[in-house]
Amino acid sequence: DAVPQVTVAQIKEKFGGLRFYYDGGDEHISGMVRMAESWAGHVCEECGKPGESRSGGWIKTLCDEHDLERQQKYERYAKDNGLEL
Repeated sequence: DAVPQVTVAQIKEKFGGLRFYYDGGDEHISGMVRMAESWAGHVCEECGKPGESRSGGWIKTLCDEHDLERQQKYERYAKDNGLEL
């Protein structure tokens, strides 16, 4: 059986996860999209290691190492610009 052509409308990161908007496909395609969206919420956006949702400005999914790096960058920025933490 022919599967309707998949046409991607938009792919974006939102609230630390993946959002995939498309038309067409079938249940197999739908399952792969749901799997990717679910997986993205548990994998570091920087390196692919296991991660979790982190706040602090934009919500991002990061491992412990990249979350610490993000915090350190913010602290340096705040110090250099006279901001309170």
